[in-house]
Amino acid sequence: MQDYVRLLKYGDSLYRCKQLKRAALGRMCTLMKRQGPSLAYLEQARLMLLLPLLHLAHVHAHEAPGAVAGLPGAGAPAAAAAAVMAVPSCLCARS
Repeated sequence: MQDYVRLLKYGDSLYRCKQLKRAALGRMCTLMKRQGPSLAYLEQARLMLLLPLLHLAHVHAHEAPGAVAGLPGAGAPAAAAAAVMAVPSCLCARS
């Protein structure tokens, strides 16, 4: 591409500059066609790495996190439901 820019400086007519621009664009398209299979492979690898991450829980940065732990049958689902319904003290209006 540097060669085309260098040649463009010495273009003596509008037609010659337009032809150089067209040749440079054709060269860029040819290079992208050659890189097509490599880019397709990288996209496929990115999707393969992304799929397991989609099943993870989303963490919201602006919400207070909470974890509920306990023995089975000790009421952890009820405690989790209560924690979801509760309003954090920092968000409560003070009188």
